[in-house]
Amino acid sequence: MSKLFWLLATAAVPIAGAVYQKLSERSDRRRYRKSGTLVRVGSSTIYLYDARPSQEDSASGPTVLFESGIGATSQNWLHLQRAIACEYRAVSYDRAGLGWSSGNPTYPTPTILSRELRDILRAAGILGPYVVVAHSFGGLVARQFAADYPSEVLGLLLVDPMRPEDWPPLSQSGTASVEQGIRLARAGRVAASVGLSRLFMRSTLLGSRRLAGLLCRIGGESSQNLMDRMLCEAGKMPRESWPAVVANWSRPGFYRTLEAYLRHIPKTVTAMHAAPPLDVPVTVLTPISATLLTQAQLHGISLNATQVIAPASAHWIHLDEPELVLREFHRLLATCTQQLVPRSV
Repeated sequence: MSKLFWLLATAAVPIAGAVYQKLSERSDRRRYRKSGTLVRVGSSTIYLYDARPSQEDSASGPTVLFESGIGATSQNWLHLQRAIACEYRAVSYDRAGLGWSSGNPTYPTPTILSRELRDILRAAGILGPYVVVAHSFGGLVARQFAADYPSEVLGLLLVDPMRPEDWPPLSQSGTASVEQGIRLARAGRVAASVGLSRLFMRSTLLGSRRLAGLLCRIGGESSQNLMDRMLCEAGKMPRESWPAVVANWSRPGFYRTLEAYLRHIPKTVTAMHAAPPLDVPVTVLTPISATLLTQAQLHGISLNATQVIAPASAHWIHLDEPELVLREFHRLLATCTQQLVPRSV
């Protein structure tokens, strides 16, 4: 009888965790999706946050698009987007499988994501011309979008963009990072399905961190690395966004999507390495901690590319120095002003 009791008790824990996770996800969607707009594109429902000036005096200006990093969402841009929306229409979104967007990306490369972005904009009726502000992996998506639709893109502001030459197959030094990321994504998906990720995330950002510390000791180095990243990235966001960040990083779908992105890095790198340079103004923000791009590397991005050093930042420049990003956005916009064309979809 005692064996049966412990068997049932052991089975009940993951089942209870899975029920807790499902109910929490449903509550999260109801709570956070209402702050934006949902757009149906193909088999996915895309979450989009469209911020505009209070006065409709920006009709002749560009629309500013925000493109996030590999596993990041629209929450990453909240502070900067609101600042830019004082003057211009500013749009951020969650790619399929991330944040509050449904769907599972089967082939998440810049070529496919560029096409999907255009479909999203057309479905939402968001008109160009566009200035794209992009971070990390999102920089590759922005470059592809500008190459695919050159008449609609005025310029790019790339915030420490991903460099294809640093990743496999062009560089084997990044192979270990990709493989480790895939392993962590797999483990995260399992933990999220029974509510453990949610408990860990909530304790790290919204609680006393005692439970997170205990789970780190149990999970070892990988769990500690995840907590460090959360505190490094999310801790720099507006505190009001922390509950949404916790909800996003607690979903099994997030880890499934992240794994898909990581698995396609070799295809992404190969395609983007062979991409011809753009012919639009591009500003590249490079953190002081990184190796500077050479002139040849800048010209490989655009024939009209400028590099600006972020003196007090690591990878998350838009979170470390948002005032710098805002200043360079206005400088880029001044350069692009003469290229304004009538709006069209």
